[in-house]
Amino acid sequence: IAQVKVVDAHTRALSVAVAPAEVNRAYEQAFRDLWKVLRIKGFRKGKVPEGVARQHLGDATLAKRVINLIVSPAYK
Repeated sequence: IAQVKVVDAHTRALSVAVAPAEVNRAYEQAFRDLWKVLRIKGFRKGKVPEGVARQHLGDATLAKRVINLIVSPAYK
């Protein structure tokens, strides 16, 4: 569920409510998408162990991807 609130003439606030299960699914999809193309010295592309990949990608990178995966469809 998405709501747009008018803050002032030039600013809008977007609120999106998403089920926790959908967020978890998007998080795993984001990780898998980035994991496939991750390049770390000493490993072939796409062959990085999952634990190493999670450490390397970090929460901020995954959060950006999750937001893109969730907000775009919810806003449409």
